[in-house]
Amino acid sequence: MIRTPPAPPPTAPDVAFAALPLFGRLRDALRAAARFRDRCRAAARRRWGVPELFFFDPDLELEWRAVRPAGDRVPGAVIAACARRDPAAARACVELAELVDDALTVLAAGAEARHAARAVPGLAEAAAELAADHPKARQIADTLAVPDDEVVRVIHPAARAGFRVLVRGVADVYQFHALLADAVTGDPARGLLPGARPDPRVVAAYRDRPAGDPEPVAVARFQLVRPQALLPDGTLPAGFAGSDDWLWGPEPLAAVPRVDGERTVLLAEPVVRASWDAARKLPWLNGELELIDVMTPWEVVGWLEARNGRPLAARPATALRAA
Repeated sequence: MIRTPPAPPPTAPDVAFAALPLFGRLRDALRAAARFRDRCRAAARRRWGVPELFFFDPDLELEWRAVRPAGDRVPGAVIAACARRDPAAARACVELAELVDDALTVLAAGAEARHAARAVPGLAEAAAELAADHPKARQIADTLAVPDDEVVRVIHPAARAGFRVLVRGVADVYQFHALLADAVTGDPARGLLPGARPDPRVVAAYRDRPAGDPEPVAVARFQLVRPQALLPDGTLPAGFAGSDDWLWGPEPLAAVPRVDGERTVLLAEPVVRASWDAARKLPWLNGELELIDVMTPWEVVGWLEARNGRPLAARPATALRAA
């Protein structure tokens, strides 16, 4: 008997293409849920005749909170009345949680699926519109905002060191910091930075370790700084003088500014050796950071000079602490 060999597992592009109808349904449900939210708010204003943010009666305040869409919460009187007038939108609110869970499963499968979702007209905008009022919409909005297959340029002015790294699934600056430190720490003869790599448990937590495991403690390896902090002499402000331009750990990686089309981060020695619990902001996404280019000191000087429009004084790079 000749057996038919099993079909090969679907590739990432196949999964992304197959998920397009799901992403379309999700967009329509998000739009309908936003419409239902707005209808409920309008009904509440008509009912009470006062702006929703200025209640002083605790009973009215509780009733107002009941009309804000919040997943599977049991509808209040206003929601029930609105549901009778717009049953399709009300049904979309009920179905939204399951649709989001299905979509997140696909989006977690790889960057290809996330690229496909971003290409669906109106999906990202619909998620962002509802994100402040619905935690499930917030999950989709945050996932689609993650930079995927983007190159980030990293410059350490004092060390005359520079790198370009490719990121996927890296949601916030905390995660980027730890994965970057692991990638660029090593032999200075190869253009890397001296020092100790992060705890392997921290790196694993930010890459793909299952959520729910004990969270290791990450320790700051660098001070991450926005490029506008660069001084005319090619240095960064010392101490807390440049704190207005620091990148803070909870900030999304998407907040990193671009210089000449590439997201750009400057590095300095940490002013304070901060520590934090290493946990992925979006636990359903695995984080990837790949070192794709190590710049020579001359390339770094050229970048600094081009950034400031003036030549730098010839001087050796500042010695770094072997942190």
